[in-house]
Amino acid sequence: MLDVTDSRNFSRTLGAIALVAGPLLWLASSAVSPAWAEDTGDYLAEIAAAPNRHLLSAGLFLLGCIVLLPGLLATAHLLRGRRVTVGQIGASILAVGAMIAGGVVFVINAFEVVMVDDAANRTEMIALSERGEDSLAAGIVFFVSFFGGFVLGLVLLAVGLWTKRAVPVWSPLLLVGAIAWMFVGGEGQLGSIVGMAVLVAGFAPIAAKILALSDEEWARWQPLPDGGRRPARTEELGPASTA
Repeated sequence: MLDVTDSRNFSRTLGAIALVAGPLLWLASSAVSPAWAEDTGDYLAEIAAAPNRHLLSAGLFLLGCIVLLPGLLATAHLLRGRRVTVGQIGASILAVGAMIAGGVVFVINAFEVVMVDDAANRTEMIALSERGEDSLAAGIVFFVSFFGGFVLGLVLLAVGLWTKRAVPVWSPLLLVGAIAWMFVGGEGQLGSIVGMAVLVAGFAPIAAKILALSDEEWARWQPLPDGGRRPARTEELGPASTA
């Protein structure tokens, strides 16, 4: 239960909830989005038919990026050790990439809604949209947010989770699988929804692990032991028995 009077409990519970809620909001964003056509003219026509849904989709995606942040911070805390871990670096990169992507998507979707206004010349707007997609700036933003943020961040996070043995092995495999799915079948609406569902399933065991820790364990500098096994401690075993 979320206890706002205890910072240990609050940060742990909020982080676990955020890890699942963020990707779920991304899934909802894909589900409500009305525009998926590859042809620019058809794409703008789909937006014109449901501009409010297009904005709602962008808002849900941005909200998901914001909500995910406490979850990624909690994951970085979970993976603490004697040295900075690959998983912590991955969580940080993913957080930055998500925020960039969320802001860019919202701005672009808002601009596209303006482009399909009845007063706008549709032919000119199609040409403008195509020039924007082919521009160097758009390519850089896409590379930084998607490849530099989502892909690299998720891969490093998956490696960190696996080496730390923090979660079942299928959890990092699902995170990597979600990336692979984005390249193979994530362009359409159904493919995007499936990819986000896989991402939710990959994050869920991390959230469960965070919730399974006690407030005292969470308050430690290193919540999990090295190698995934808790060493026996003298204070836990008590005085040695004598024959």
